[in-house]
Amino acid sequence: MFLHKDFMPYVVALYRQAVEEDVLKHITAAAKAIAKALLESPDLLSFLKISFIPFEEKITILETLTPSKTPPLFLGFLTLLGQNRKLSSLEPILNKFIEYANHKSGVKHIRITSAFALDTATKKALQAALESQTKQSVELSITIDPTLIGGIIIHYNHHELDLSLKNAIFSLKSTLKELYS
Repeated sequence: MFLHKDFMPYVVALYRQAVEEDVLKHITAAAKAIAKALLESPDLLSFLKISFIPFEEKITILETLTPSKTPPLFLGFLTLLGQNRKLSSLEPILNKFIEYANHKSGVKHIRITSAFALDTATKKALQAALESQTKQSVELSITIDPTLIGGIIIHYNHHELDLSLKNAIFSLKSTLKELYS
């Protein structure tokens, strides 16, 4: 993910302060909640980019998206970004913070694309299998893509393991073309 180098000091400072105050878990949860909301709502991202809306109003909206146990440190961080006119870059900053915190904590982030929603038992089994393979703690983010027809795609460290039915059908089609052409 591209992140302007000027934003890294924000990421590192928030991480260090969260560790110092022993609230990293809560800060990360708040960052994930807002990052998810920004991903799911392009209107929210557009709202943050409107320059004539006071940043205090933007912070008030963002605060409603955070879990109830969000430490004041995180709200102060959002305020600092608002004061420095960086709220329009909030999504990449939060995503980089989550990535940085996971890296520092030894947690590997693995993206899963599934043809349909996975139940809790399947998610836990998948996470356990991936933790066994990687020999590290794993955090999953799951997106749904019905065009896969069935199965999943695992995205990890710039690699992709496509276990989807769509891919299997495409492979079969290619093989049949080669055999009968």
